Amino acid sequence: MSDGKIRFEVVRVANVKAAERRDAVFFEVHELFEVDGVEKRHRNADIYFETRAEAEEWVKNQEE
Repeated sequence: MSDGKIRFEVVRVANVKAAERRDAVFFEVHELFEVDGVEKRHRNADIYFETRAEAEEWVKNQEE
């Protein structure tokens, strides 16, 4: 991963304080990149989806 490109990873997240059980699980997209040979992760709270499939579709569209 030393090519300088940002990669994305879909991460399942659970919200233990959700009022509705159906809102308790969602999927975020984290950015993975390398700084001085160390892999770093950036969590952008604005990029989240109700299903893993939606998140993976978003990632696919970013890579095109």
